[in-house]
Amino acid sequence: MKFLEKVKIVLSTLLKIVGVYKSDKGYITGVCSGIAERFNINPTIVRLLWLISIPVSLTGTLLVYIILSIIMPRKDNYQQNNYYGNDYIDVNSREI
Repeated sequence: MKFLEKVKIVLSTLLKIVGVYKSDKGYITGVCSGIAERFNINPTIVRLLWLISIPVSLTGTLLVYIILSIIMPRKDNYQQNNYYGNDYIDVNSREI
C-alpha cells in the first residue's frame, strides 16, 4: 500500500471518529458546512474564517480545503460505514 493511501485512510478514520463529514448543504464540496454542522455553528462563520485565513497562511488553507474535500466522507457514506456508532467525541457535551 502506498504512503498516500495509508495517510488518506488514517485521516479519514480520524474524521469519522470526531464525526466530521461533508454536508449536502454545502456550496462547493460541503467541507465548511460539515464542519459547521458538527460543531453547531453557522456555516457562514466557518466560510468567512476560511476565506480570511487564505491570505494569512499564503494559500496553505486552500491546500487544506482541497485535501479535506478529497478525504472527508459524505454524510450518507458516514452513516452507512460508521464503525464507531455514536461513540464519537462530542465537543459540545459538558459531561465528563
